[in-house]
Amino acid sequence: MTDDSQQDITGLRQFQRQLARKAFGACVVVAVLLFAVGYKPAARGLLLGSLFSVFNFVIMAHVLPRQLGYARRKATAFAFGSVLVRFGLLALPLIIAFKFDSFNWITAAVGLFAVPLAILIDQVILQRFYPNRVHP
Repeated sequence: MTDDSQQDITGLRQFQRQLARKAFGACVVVAVLLFAVGYKPAARGLLLGSLFSVFNFVIMAHVLPRQLGYARRKATAFAFGSVLVRFGLLALPLIIAFKFDSFNWITAAVGLFAVPLAILIDQVILQRFYPNRVHP
């Protein structure tokens, strides 16, 4: 690997970590507010969903670059297996929330969109209003 590509990968990893931290941190703040006003199951559901959203993002970030070195057939099988594992992972908080009354399943589902929503906000909204700033 060249120094430029190594710097790109390091920058990408740093971006991914910061994005996941910001997404989960925002959910923690919202969950604390929900907990403070008495919506404890909703706060727990949001935290559960956002935690699994971060796990999904981390798995995806580590698996996608590894597909590049494989032949087409093997990369396709690898990608399909990765999607199945990640979908199974995303189903767990919903199953837990449906099974236990201490979690709200709607906020668990909302929490699953924590990282995708953070990506959308960063890339669409912040890039539009602050084009010269490097994001995250």
